[in-house]
Amino acid sequence: MGNQTSNTHVANRTGDTIYAEVRADHQLLTGYSYSRSDGKGNSASGSGGFDWELCDKKGFTMIPHGRYHKFHEHGDKGRVYINVLRKTGCGGKYELLASARPTENDRSIIVEKDGHIVDSRYGTIWQADP
Repeated sequence: MGNQTSNTHVANRTGDTIYAEVRADHQLLTGYSYSRSDGKGNSASGSGGFDWELCDKKGFTMIPHGRYHKFHEHGDKGRVYINVLRKTGCGGKYELLASARPTENDRSIIVEKDGHIVDSRYGTIWQADP
């Protein structure tokens, strides 16, 4: 479950520098108990407890215009969350383009010139998924 790795690419087609991060939630085993009884009754029981470690929302990676970055993250729920900021040339201000955008494991996105985010075709980086 938690030891699989997926590659999620974030490609920058904006004309500006972007900062991106890819994070995932992970399931944690918090407790487990088991009991067994021998004899005429022959019974068995068990229980378990799970909790979710929600993804951390810090640690952005700079991606210059015309470049992409490969993130290695795998979410236990089958998805990762992508955050994207764009640093504009106008006074160096930051614009939030995506906040915890859910994306399937092992899928990639393209940040377009207008800041719109599209999924890329599986197995490619720069081709939008139709």
